[in-house]
Amino acid sequence: MRRSRVEDLPEPRRDLTPMIDVVFLLIVFFMVATELTNLELEELALPRADQAREPAPELGQVPPLVINVLEDGEVRVRGRRLTSDPARRGQAPWFSDHLRTEVAVAGREDDASRLEVTLRVDKDAEFGAVQRVFEACCEHGVIKTRLAADPSGER
Repeated sequence: MRRSRVEDLPEPRRDLTPMIDVVFLLIVFFMVATELTNLELEELALPRADQAREPAPELGQVPPLVINVLEDGEVRVRGRRLTSDPARRGQAPWFSDHLRTEVAVAGREDDASRLEVTLRVDKDAEFGAVQRVFEACCEHGVIKTRLAADPSGER
């Protein structure tokens, strides 16, 4: 049997197919993840505030629960339609029940919930709807709340 010499062997080539597959999967993952995060933000005309600013993210902080209050007083959380209006209680799930579940998942420290809430309210929404959301937050021990506003000069 004849032994081959090193010069006779073909030059090894790198197969890039697995790397291309991984990159493609990462692109798909980030496209889907981006679409899911956009479900939290409803199309609202936020009130204008000159001093509004993005909150500084803290290291290891859990993202806040985003609650949207639409112009007609409807409450939406992660795209899910809820109600805080006693007159509409049978038409949609009750907001307070949903908030109780969110608080239980987030846990408690001392007597307050660790859950943080960002409240996005349409500028034409009735204050009664906003007040009911704040009352539900107080009822379940949510003390870390923020109101979203539009810092731009556009109206």
